Amino acid sequence: MITLTQLITYPARPKQGGWFPTALAAGAYEDLDAWCITDKYNGWRALVHVPTRTMFNRWGQRLTIAREFEPALRELEWCPLEWLDCEALERRHDVGKGTLIVLDWITEECADFEQRTDTLSEYFGGLPWELDQVKRDTVYRAPSYRFPTRAAATAHWENLQVQNATLTAPFYEGFVLKKANSMYPIQRHSAESECPNWVKHRFTTK
Repeated sequence: MITLTQLITYPARPKQGGWFPTALAAGAYEDLDAWCITDKYNGWRALVHVPTRTMFNRWGQRLTIAREFEPALRELEWCPLEWLDCEALERRHDVGKGTLIVLDWITEECADFEQRTDTLSEYFGGLPWELDQVKRDTVYRAPSYRFPTRAAATAHWENLQVQNATLTAPFYEGFVLKKANSMYPIQRHSAESECPNWVKHRFTTK
């Protein structure tokens, strides 16, 4: 069984970007094409060691709710990737309970975010946009988006809130922008260390 001292990294912690429209108004993301957007889901951040199907939280501790994801973890038996950065859906809403959303592939290879996303797409289907089609106890890949204009990115920000209102539950919390050419920020010195190439924007922050 994998031990804490064998963890490859703490899960990457994005910088806080505040309310997205406010950030745009202040001049952020002038070169929007350099960034990819991944939706932020309301769940538990989980680092998954695929060979042992062991789950760790952001602080490198064994995730106490791991047993609730056993069916999803069994689906990883055939996956050759060693470490996955995931969102674990359970308890906070009724969508996809027991399901893992793969956010990123944790690797020391020289693979940028777009290359890592391409690799993940070989093994996992994307999360459906229609939330009533999200299955329980399974594994999905988090879709990522490149928007041609700031207006298109803002429209996506607003669409996620419409989805929450339709569901009457906070499934989406906002989104995370990642530099398209950024490597996975592997570091073991602190769970609180922020990654400069990833920026988080939440609906609850204005």
